[in-house]
Amino acid sequence: MLHTISSFKKDLFDKAAPLVLQGLNQCIKEPGPLRNEIMTSPDFWVILRNLTGNAQSAPTVFEILEDVAVGSPPTIMADNYESAVKLLNDFASAGSVGSTVEQKQDKRMRQRGQQQKPPAKQPQVDAAVARGVKAITMIYSLTTRIPVLMKQSHLESKEAWAAYWSPIFRALTTQCTNPCREIRHQAFSSLQRTLLSPELTSGEHEEWTAIFGEVLFPLIVRLLKPEVYSSDPVGMSETRVQAATLLCKIFLHYLVLLSKWDGMLDLWLKILDIMDRLMNSGQGDSLVLFSLPSIAPL
Repeated sequence: MLHTISSFKKDLFDKAAPLVLQGLNQCIKEPGPLRNEIMTSPDFWVILRNLTGNAQSAPTVFEILEDVAVGSPPTIMADNYESAVKLLNDFASAGSVGSTVEQKQDKRMRQRGQQQKPPAKQPQVDAAVARGVKAITMIYSLTTRIPVLMKQSHLESKEAWAAYWSPIFRALTTQCTNPCREIRHQAFSSLQRTLLSPELTSGEHEEWTAIFGEVLFPLIVRLLKPEVYSSDPVGMSETRVQAATLLCKIFLHYLVLLSKWDGMLDLWLKILDIMDRLMNSGQGDSLVLFSLPSIAPL
């Protein structure tokens, strides 16, 4: 049945959305085998993703997702972990509509003193932003499940780390370039807390060093792209500085562990290179450059 519903055309999906969601809610309301079977079905997640773009259905889909992600008993497991993260990321991306309101506010601030119309209420936009911010919080909350999932996976440590940490980092770094400042700031806060998590470096492996080459460096490179900057010209300069500060903070935090790593010198040279690119992008006056000498390798 779920497979048939997941194959609906968009028009039929939109028409059937209330009944589909009502039926899913009934099936997953109580803990039990049926709930677990539905939660781990790929078709269940296809249905939710297809209904996310429907303005009328999105609030109910988000309620279901919230129940799955942070409800009790926990229903996030290996079979649905990545699907849940992706759907939460979709909701965060949908909140980018809030950037229009923010940038109109910027314009009103610049035109202060001139006769202006009061801003129109946009409840759907406000709701989308609120869901986006909450989705980021929920993505971060899933990190508490990672140690258990890694242990249950029986994967090699490198594979397990990539399977469970990488989806979180992909989602958070994606939202660190969200045009909506409110979502972007929440993403940066959550990314920093995730990078500083003691669970990230637990175990006898060095996969956590990927946070530089696969997380922080690519994030700053994206922030340097003209199209990303132009999505929020007022706010992206501050975001670039935030990213540079975060890079230095994380380097300092892991300095003792990094000093035992063969790739330490190459990492330091890449940090210098990316900081140079940031300064040449026009951020030189804003960057807290005093931090650079203090994080130089001994």
